[in-house]
Amino acid sequence: GVQGASKRRFSEKVSLYRLCVRLTTKALGLARREIEAKRLVPSRAAKTTIKEILDVQQLGLRECDSLVATNPTTDLTFIATERFLFSHAMELCQDAVLKETSGSTSDECRLEYECALRLLSCLRDNVRRVEDRGVVEEGKSALESYLLTRSSAAHP
Repeated sequence: GVQGASKRRFSEKVSLYRLCVRLTTKALGLARREIEAKRLVPSRAAKTTIKEILDVQQLGLRECDSLVATNPTTDLTFIATERFLFSHAMELCQDAVLKETSGSTSDECRLEYECALRLLSCLRDNVRRVEDRGVVEEGKSALESYLLTRSSAAHP
């Protein structure tokens, strides 16, 4: 029903903002460790990038808090973020295949495949359940194999 769909969309938003916060926290932690290890020089470009990541993290925190504050009784376990993102990656692949068969430009398809590959890589590194990690890795490997074959065929 409408209420169920609305609840699902709400849960998806909260889940995605939480994932955003989790990923930006990891990125900031990595930057800090790399600076401490003197492998990353705090140049102007590095500082700008770190500030942009921090801004995205703060936005994610604010949005998540705001959403939860507007509806604190909503069951946030209604949807798993990982499942949602995996489904989105698969939809991107399906769209790219359809575009390929309908004669779209190679660049349009490549961008969708690359986005799906990035999502799958991110999921593989962040998925919580071991059995899910295997499914994500299988999907990522299959997509990488396809892209390698596709690239080889385009550039014999």
